Amino acid sequence: MKKTLLSITLLSALGLNAQTITQADEPIISDNLNMFVRDSNANAYAATTGTGVTWDYASIVGYSGATKLVTVVDPSTSLYSSDFPGTTKAIEIPGFITSFNYSTASAAFSKGFVYNAGGALGVIVVKLDGDDQKVMDYPFNFNSSTFDNIAGTAVTATFGNIALTGNSATSFDGVGTLNTAAGISYTNVKRVKSVVNASGAVPLLGAVDLQRTQYEYYVAGTSLPVFIHSTLDIVVGGGAPQTTSLVLSKDNVAGLNENAIEFGMFPNPATDVITISGVENGTAEIVDFNGKTVVSTSINGNTSVSTADLKAGMYIVKISTEAGTSSSKLIID
Repeated sequence: MKKTLLSITLLSALGLNAQTITQADEPIISDNLNMFVRDSNANAYAATTGTGVTWDYASIVGYSGATKLVTVVDPSTSLYSSDFPGTTKAIEIPGFITSFNYSTASAAFSKGFVYNAGGALGVIVVKLDGDDQKVMDYPFNFNSSTFDNIAGTAVTATFGNIALTGNSATSFDGVGTLNTAAGISYTNVKRVKSVVNASGAVPLLGAVDLQRTQYEYYVAGTSLPVFIHSTLDIVVGGGAPQTTSLVLSKDNVAGLNENAIEFGMFPNPATDVITISGVENGTAEIVDFNGKTVVSTSINGNTSVSTADLKAGMYIVKISTEAGTSSSKLIID
């Protein structure tokens, strides 16, 4: 089995005004940026590195009304502040992850994070209390990389405390042009990649392997990234990976034409099933507010779609045909 592991931290958010990053580029408490949720299946452009490159996200769709306010807060205001002593700032992505960080003039560090996995896993508190993570050395230049070992404990309601060991690698891997929406492009963009791996074991179930890979894009004049592509895989006991992807953009995109297709959907709110009507030879996707597609199916005429496996909350139903794409909000009770 291919081992899937976890990246532990939302990389300390750093404004890049040149091809060098220092402690002075870090955001301060109260910095924030409202970001739009984009299609979680978007290309990560893992191989697009170097200088003079282009990362083209202009055509990927967004989800009507789906935003996340990325905020830098004082760790003492968090419910989990006692789990991360010595940190000076926490970076929150609501409903996804909050990382707890500190820094010196020579390096940036993370003491762990709180991750909302949803489903059976619930909230996971990862405390790097055995060996915290050096996120990057300062100054951090283009083509620089920082490797570090980590150790700590994952606290879960489902599996109890899990001892974790692993490593992290951060690299400043690209400088180029970022297209975020139709007609919106940024030049001299700096991309920072963070990969953190961790492994542990659960009694009776066996190994827990996790991996999180995150790409962050920075432009001059902002201390927070204008674009984030993050993927997290968790494998318990050799089973199928539980994957969560989140793609956020500072810029909105008219990717969903709300008038392209007229369709019916009932009941709404729903529990176990919805019926979609008025669509010939199309597809239906149910997307959660992290941008992850949780249901995908073909539809034709009146079509029943099971929602029995969805937890309570708000979703976007996206309908696509040759005529275009439309969406509507769905509430699951």
